[in-house]
Amino acid sequence: MSKKAKTILMIVVLILGLIIVYGVSKFFVSLFDVFERTKTISKEYVLTEKEIILLDKFKTQETIKFNDSTTYLLHFWATWCKPCISEFDTIEKYHKSWKNVEIVLITLESNEKMHSFLEKKHWDLPFYSIDSLSLPFKPKRIEFYPSNFIVKNDSLIDMSFGPVEWANAFK
Repeated sequence: MSKKAKTILMIVVLILGLIIVYGVSKFFVSLFDVFERTKTISKEYVLTEKEIILLDKFKTQETIKFNDSTTYLLHFWATWCKPCISEFDTIEKYHKSWKNVEIVLITLESNEKMHSFLEKKHWDLPFYSIDSLSLPFKPKRIEFYPSNFIVKNDSLIDMSFGPVEWANAFK
């Protein structure tokens, strides 16, 4: 191999190495930013309503009131969210053993989109859709999927962002 070819090869290897190092560093910086954002965002949410009005998969309106001793798990999901969808089998397996916990699976997508997604599935779970302006807390947005909000006695008592190990929940 000529000296010129070796030099070009070394430059190419150096450039590829810099690209890889840059990409890896950007990945870890963005991962750190997500962790920091989830810590910050959890301090932003405040329950502002004592009820939530939802549409089930058959477009029937249902109102859930937060003023009793029932614990409500508001689980926000999306049809495009693979971690959300992978949790449904586990949620279905364990949610019946959760004493005095009502699970409410909510998407911000259209009711039609939710219905067409669910008609191909087998889950026996309470799925609902809602417009983001009707969310029972401020800010009126969901930034991470899945997102979980636990409400009891008119209070937002806990929240989490990302997948959860449901086998150990509510014990």
